[in-house]
This record gives sequence, C-alpha cells and structure tokens, in this order.
Amino acid sequence: MNIRNIQIVHPGQQVDNLDLFKNEIPDIEKFAVSTGIRYRYVAPAHHNIEDYFVQGIRSAIENVQETDVLITVTQTPSKLIPSLSNYLNKQLRFREDILMYDLISGCSGYTEALVLADYFFKTTTAEKILICNGDFSNHIVQEKNYTIRPLFSDVAAVTLLERNNETVFLSNAKSFPDGYGAINSHEGWMNMNGLEVFQFSTQYVADAVRQLLEKGEKTIPEIDGFYFHQANLIINKTLARQLQLSEEKVQLSIHEFGNSSSASIPLTLALNNKKTPKNQHLLLSGFGVGFKICNVLAETATFESNISAFEVC
Repeated sequence: MNIRNIQIVHPGQQVDNLDLFKNEIPDIEKFAVSTGIRYRYVAPAHHNIEDYFVQGIRSAIENVQETDVLITVTQTPSKLIPSLSNYLNKQLRFREDILMYDLISGCSGYTEALVLADYFFKTTTAEKILICNGDFSNHIVQEKNYTIRPLFSDVAAVTLLERNNETVFLSNAKSFPDGYGAINSHEGWMNMNGLEVFQFSTQYVADAVRQLLEKGEKTIPEIDGFYFHQANLIINKTLARQLQLSEEKVQLSIHEFGNSSSASIPLTLALNNKKTPKNQHLLLSGFGVGFKICNVLAETATFESNISAFEVC
C-alpha cells in the first residue's frame, strides 16, 4: 500500500502547560522538560471527534464515492450507538457497498488499522481505504487530575491509503494482559499508573521492533524514519538509546502536541513529512493502553499532508 494523504485536525487553540499549571503544579517547568510536553490542544466540551473526522475526510479525498473501505479508531466517540462509521456515512454519503469497520483502541490504534487495511488490500479489490483515528482524551480527564492533565492533546487524523502491490508491508504485534489496568477508566474518568507504563514501554517495545526488522530483513540504516507513539520524551529517548538510533532517525511531535493517543503516529508523519523522489521505508511503532504493541514496517511513496484547525460549520 501507499500512504497518499494525511490530514490532521486539531481544536485550534494551543495551550501552554507552563501558563496553565503555573499555580497548580509547582514543578511544571521540570515536568515540561522531562516529558517533552509543553504545548497541547484541548477540544471544547461541545466538540466531538466525529466532526473532526468529517473535515479531515473532505480534505483527504475529493470524491468520497471512491472510498472502498472506511476504518475508524477511537476510544472517545460522542455516542456508543450507532457506530462512529455510521455517523460519518450519514454526513458524507459513501457508496452503498462500502466496507465500514470501527475499532476501539488507543496508543496502538493507528498501526492496528494499517494492519487491517493491508488485509483488505490483499483479500479484496479495494483501491482506496480511509483510516480515521484519534481521541479527545481531555474529555475523560478530571480537572484536578494533575498527573494526567498536562499530557494529552485532542487531535484527529485521517489517512488515505491506495493500493500498491509492489511495496513492502510487514507487521508484528504483542499483548500483555497483566497491564490491563495500568491505563483505565473508572466511572468515565481516565486513570494511569505512569511507572507501569514506563516499565512496559522500555522493557518490550525495542525487542519487538528488532524482531520486525529481522523479519523484514532490514537494518536500521535502511529505515528512513522511526515513528514511535508519542507517549513522552523519556520513553522515546530510552527506545532510541536501546535501538542505537541517531537523533535524525527518530521523529517527534510531542513538544508541540503532547500525547495525542492513536493520532500521534500520523501526526508525527505529517509534521515531519519529507518529499523524496524515492519510496521511503518507515518503522511505525504503536504501544500502550492494554498493554499492546503493534509495529509496522511499511514502504510508501511520497504523500501529501496538512495540519489544520477545526472549522466550526
């Protein structure tokens, strides 16, 4: 498959953690330096992720009738019934025979959706697939939970994929049920054990990446960019050190956008998009809530990308 277009939609108003929490968190400057998270985007309570997806889809593809498969990934839909993909169908009117799938997943959601898209390219006649993913995490964080509030951005991503039977696509996945409760919701509010998340990420992710590179018979110099889920800077630096990656190999979006859940990988791709005459080999690594890891080794041609604010209709 080829990535053809990535559209990122955010609420528009950037929040500076140093200003927002200067009276609530005494060591907020130290927090911003260690986590790498200073700026974030917070969606107003009356916004919903579905409408951000609508804007992204309209920008990603000129004619929605050309969409063969629609995959949505979120943990924060505004409604549980009917499904999010049904809402998008109501707003955009896709073809009657479109395949629509909804995934409930967080940090590894984007790479999981890519694996599903690869399956459809290999088993159907689909030519174009749309992935809509992201979370409004701030909608499920209590106002006085200062452990979590400075971390998350509310961001939506829409990715247009096109069939290319000649490109490389490989993946691997691992699940760790003992981490089920490390990130959870209680009475609708998110809770997180940061130490457990750090230990999981730094103990298992690098090995899983190595295994995928071995499976694909690729070496680190042959990979044009490593795109890890943007959990925090400490984790990403640790992974880079474990894999002996140079700084230019590891792309980041965390300083400007914080942890944007499943949107973090496509956001980082869009923010660091490099137009090249040749195909790029990318290593995408989603990991976290669950605990789950899903890595993808993908070859793709040059793609278009854009980052824009949500436009209220």
